[in-house]
Amino acid sequence: LDQRDRAREILEKTLEASPQDPAALRAWIALEAPNDPGRVLARLDAAIAADPKNALLYGLRGSVRTDRIAKGGADAPAEAEQDFETALEPDPNAVDPQLGLAQLYRAQGRTAEALERYAAARARLPDNLEIQLEEASFREALLEGDNRLIERFQQDELVERVVPVPARLLVMLLR
Repeated sequence: LDQRDRAREILEKTLEASPQDPAALRAWIALEAPNDPGRVLARLDAAIAADPKNALLYGLRGSVRTDRIAKGGADAPAEAEQDFETALEPDPNAVDPQLGLAQLYRAQGRTAEALERYAAARARLPDNLEIQLEEASFREALLEGDNRLIERFQQDELVERVVPVPARLLVMLLR
């Protein structure tokens, strides 16, 4: 067995003995979700059915769904959003569901809502470095995207000044 298989075996034995062990569940999800997210969701669905008040499970399921959405999966964003909202019910200051909602909005291209969620999370937990870093990373990605658009616009302006009109029309049509 390679290391991943051994880790999978150990985690599955741990989860058999203690199905809701948070550390084991997170590790198992990190190992399994990239290869078989359906299996991960099925395990989380079963765990939630067994313990419907466990907020952590809802947050984890929301994260798996968000990851699938970010990768172009067919998951329903409303279900992921509901999972995070449910995870926040017992503790509105919980960091993971707060960030999960922001990540879901990012995955959907809902930039303003993602920024609002980061701001709300920061207001609730102003000293939380994880929130600050995630928001800064998102803002940097937005800035990089803006810079690429500006560069393209500047290149287009250069084309307009150098290339005759019929050739410019051809360039525009070929884009």
